This record gives sequence, structure tokens and C-alpha cells, in this order.
Amino acid sequence: MTDEQGFIRSVDARVAHAGLVVEFDSRRFHGQPSDVARDAAEDARLVAAGNVVQRLMWADITVRADATRALIDRLVQGGAA
Repeated sequence: MTDEQGFIRSVDARVAHAGLVVEFDSRRFHGQPSDVARDAAEDARLVAAGNVVQRLMWADITVRADATRALIDRLVQGGAA
């Protein structure tokens, strides 16, 4: 995805009509403080460009699947997280 500054990053999933970006975070790529800082800076750019960014972990999909599906449905419909 891009903004007026240029390329931000490739995102894991996007629902364009809802302005929703979904990121699936793993400890391998998002577990270090520098990873968290990078993610936060890029998320801020995505939000400033008019998107909602929702980050999910493995347990959100495997353990809390129903709640996660409901959350994503609300976000697609334009509701708050």
C-alpha cells in the first residue's frame, strides 16, 4: 500500500470498500521491539491514509475464531472495534 510519501508495506489482507487492513502477526516477524516500532509507524501511515488497521495473532484465529469473525464483520460494516 502507498500514501503521499510512497510505499508503506504489503499488507496481509485488505477489504478495500471498508478501508480495512488486517495484519496477521507472528512472533517471528513481529516479536522484537524494533518490529513493534516499525509496525506502529507503518500503521500510523495507513490510518492517516484513511484505513482501519486490525492486527491478529494466531490465537485470534484458532482459539477465538468466532469473536474474531464478529470483530471483522463489525469493522467491514463500519463499526468500532
